Amino acid sequence: MEDAAAFYLARGDYQAAREHVDRLAGDMIFYDDVHEAYKAALAHIYEAEHAGRHRHARSEGGKVPAELTTPKAKELLERARQAGYLDDEYMTLLSRTESAILANALAACLGIRPKWKTFGEYWDLDNMRSDYNKGLDMVKAGAFISELKKMLPEWKVKTDQP
Repeated sequence: MEDAAAFYLARGDYQAAREHVDRLAGDMIFYDDVHEAYKAALAHIYEAEHAGRHRHARSEGGKVPAELTTPKAKELLERARQAGYLDDEYMTLLSRTESAILANALAACLGIRPKWKTFGEYWDLDNMRSDYNKGLDMVKAGAFISELKKMLPEWKVKTDQP
């Protein structure tokens, strides 16, 4: 399925790639491994789209918000970079849901309000609040939050924060 979406990805048409993979999955529903292939294809599309967004944000200057230029913010962003969550320009390398959970943790440590707007504009991710809520429902969220607690011992975890 990943190969089937390659044509659309080469043209930068991520929506068409997703629709094509959805159609293929529907046609192949009776095969045992279709679910895994479907998930892998969607992950490949997401990675291509995510990388494209970061290139776009960087080409437009990717201006760092003032809230993220303080010494404390730089320290926390550097920890996240060393943990492999951010690249050298402090742009997220995580999935949308994990990015939102990381943004929530960093914002809580730094007292950033409005957190979704600050990180959403910087990382060029919209609907971060929704991604955060989806992320909390995911099975792997607990493990990721545990990793973040180790990286950010100053974070007082409140998963019900707005």
